[in-house]
Amino acid sequence: MHKKRIFFKEKHTNEGLIKVINYLDEKLSDKWEIYVQPFLNGLLPDILILHPEKGIHIFCQGDENKEKIRIEFIDREIRNIYCPRIGNEKKPFPWAISKTIIADSETNKKLTKYLKIFTIEQLLKEKVEEVVPFVKEKPGNDFNSDLADDLRGWLRPSDFRLDQISEIERLDRKQQEIVDKKTPNGIRGVRGSAGSGKTLVLAHKAAKALREGKKVLFVTFNITLINYIKALTLRCLRDLSDKDLQNCMDNIIFDWYHSWAESFIISTSTPKQLEEYKNLKTYIFDIQKDKKDTSWIHIELPKYLDQHIKENVTNEDKYDLVLVDEAQDYKQTWWQNLKDCRKPTKNGGEIYIVGDISQDIYFRKELDDDSLKKFGLKGWVTLKESYRLPKSYIPKIKNFHETFLKSEYLNRPENTSMGDEVGEFDMFEECIANWTNVDSTKQNNQLCAEIILNSAPLCKEFSYSNLVILADRRADAMEMREILNEKNIKFTDTFSTHNKPRERDELERKKKISFLITNDKVKMTTVYSFKGIESPFLLIQITEGQNAKKIYTALTRLRMGLNSKCHIFVVNSVDKFKEYGDSWN
Repeated sequence: MHKKRIFFKEKHTNEGLIKVINYLDEKLSDKWEIYVQPFLNGLLPDILILHPEKGIHIFCQGDENKEKIRIEFIDREIRNIYCPRIGNEKKPFPWAISKTIIADSETNKKLTKYLKIFTIEQLLKEKVEEVVPFVKEKPGNDFNSDLADDLRGWLRPSDFRLDQISEIERLDRKQQEIVDKKTPNGIRGVRGSAGSGKTLVLAHKAAKALREGKKVLFVTFNITLINYIKALTLRCLRDLSDKDLQNCMDNIIFDWYHSWAESFIISTSTPKQLEEYKNLKTYIFDIQKDKKDTSWIHIELPKYLDQHIKENVTNEDKYDLVLVDEAQDYKQTWWQNLKDCRKPTKNGGEIYIVGDISQDIYFRKELDDDSLKKFGLKGWVTLKESYRLPKSYIPKIKNFHETFLKSEYLNRPENTSMGDEVGEFDMFEECIANWTNVDSTKQNNQLCAEIILNSAPLCKEFSYSNLVILADRRADAMEMREILNEKNIKFTDTFSTHNKPRERDELERKKKISFLITNDKVKMTTVYSFKGIESPFLLIQITEGQNAKKIYTALTRLRMGLNSKCHIFVVNSVDKFKEYGDSWN
């Protein structure tokens, strides 16, 4: 029990589970790591074991029916979020994860090779290879040390390795006040322009609450952002010891609404309630004729969760602090669910909603004053100062905003530290911005390919690992994908070519999560998947003109590099933006 490979929280572990841990410790080779009740972003498996060359095995203990639903959910979340590089186009769902349910009562069920059910007494009598099938299997291609590292970053926060080199940005006076001051009803709304530090404020607020021992939920809309917001929060806590950091990170969940909602329902339901939930979900999906029908996520799930919170959830289940990033992308019913999951105001419960209506690229139109008053928001705090965007670039963005988003002047980026005279900018800043207009989508794709292959490498200090390509449409991305493959340029993207819709959707979701983990290649995605993220080297493609907010969001993904340099190329084939584009040159 004293081997370094066991990560153990004894005070939370029952006697039966200790017997299983001792059994695994005795039977497994030294390469296996044993995690006892790891927090794992709120999933809390009873035991998780990891072999860097073979795979993952999960143990869940309790009622057989409830644990079967819970263990399958944990499996899916590990594949999709915490170890998203499991699987590929040829083999989307490899057997890299196996599972054991430790049932309360005796059973003769042995479901499959990779999902088994034992009582503790039955398990202890079995050969270890019957409990953990990977034991007798040779290392294969389905799992490797890189994938193990992905998962360790969630199991042991000190191992999380995404962009933690630089110091976290300090807050200005107004941003710090948002973090420190509470509103009377515990509801805070923050709006701000691109680059004004909205997500940074939330990360600092999360870190402050965690240092105070509070329980925090941090949700976003764009699933690509999960690793990013976790990294920001960790950077705010980087002065802590590994032990104190672990304690903090065991009190926060990073997620997006739909994943969190299901996880919360599973963790706070009795076996009977969970069976009712499962039956309702199955019924809704069975009657949906259109597989793209959003009635489950937009209507039925929040409706069920609303009732579940009112009838079954205790204050102990709720959070001291709920943080909602990208609030403009949320439905009102989602906000309400999240608000109801914070502790009562008298107990210090708080919720922060942060957004920018200029980036409402899904046209939710939910941030209107009447809706927010009903929600309990008395007023907004507005952040107008744009720190991330290069100072010499801000006039271009303001011009776009004034031309195409006139009604949303409150969210227009500013930089009050700039000089009054036109052209008076930071003398050390170097922002190279190129806009080219072409006549057709075909010409657009061709020029983008030429920039990737010829123009971009000529930029000073260029590295392909810095380049992010934002395709306007999926079809455009597929064409550029072919060109990159033909030229043998390695890249990371968020697209799948699998011929089965379910597999394609799963693979694309996983690739979005892992998009920021893979940092050694050209990156290509759409604006929708890059919302909330930024890069010092961008190639943006514009091939359709219906959504000016989408173009604004794309143009504001630029940031200065660590060397005070940045580059942006824009290729446009839409007439309505051509006159504006001419103003760049």
